[in-house]
Amino acid sequence: MEEILRVEKVVKKFGEFVALNNISLSIYDQKGVTAIIGPNGAGKTTLINVITGRLRPDAGKIFFEGRDITSLPPHKIVQLGIVRTFQVINLFSELTVYQNLNVANLSKPRTLRKDLHEVMELFGLDKYRDIEVAKLPHGIQRIVQIAVAFTLSPKLLLLDEPLAGLNIDEKTRIVNVVKDLAKNIPVVLIEHDLHVVFDISNRIVVMHRGEVIAEGTPDEVYRNPVVKEIYIGL
Repeated sequence: MEEILRVEKVVKKFGEFVALNNISLSIYDQKGVTAIIGPNGAGKTTLINVITGRLRPDAGKIFFEGRDITSLPPHKIVQLGIVRTFQVINLFSELTVYQNLNVANLSKPRTLRKDLHEVMELFGLDKYRDIEVAKLPHGIQRIVQIAVAFTLSPKLLLLDEPLAGLNIDEKTRIVNVVKDLAKNIPVVLIEHDLHVVFDISNRIVVMHRGEVIAEGTPDEVYRNPVVKEIYIGL
């Protein structure tokens, strides 16, 4: 398997607090889901923020498709193909679904723009086309956010807690969206719902206190005694 992303000995501090402590990991250029799990405060979102250029590491390097992207700003990283969603929904709430997708589409060269009708059909958003995002149910807003990310043509898609705050039906719908996306591109999923993680992931990386403490297949991680100690009841 070829690496699409490599995190190499990354350190990130906030004052005296070490959020990422010499983190090294690889994401591979294969279809499917790599889940990053860990208790609150493990450093998962900080890691995503460093990868996507929202935070600069204090030490270490980030490589994407063999290129050092450590010092690149977020918009350049998006242009290279790393696209992420956020824990807090990050959309233009006063704009319609179509308008939100169009903003993303217009940020790309004309020859690379997607057919937005096809995007809405793919994500089941046709009937919400002309509705302002603020008026949509929370679960549909989550789907719109992922659809916007997809419109940016990611080579690697990072989803930061896409199931947060959703009911069972909404979770099921998002899980199906993620499964469909992962058939075509590598997806990195940060998620606390372990039932979902173990159901849809090809590979799992476990973080704790700013360090990677385990990684492997779902079965390998499930049987890992250190992981069991951190996740009581796993």
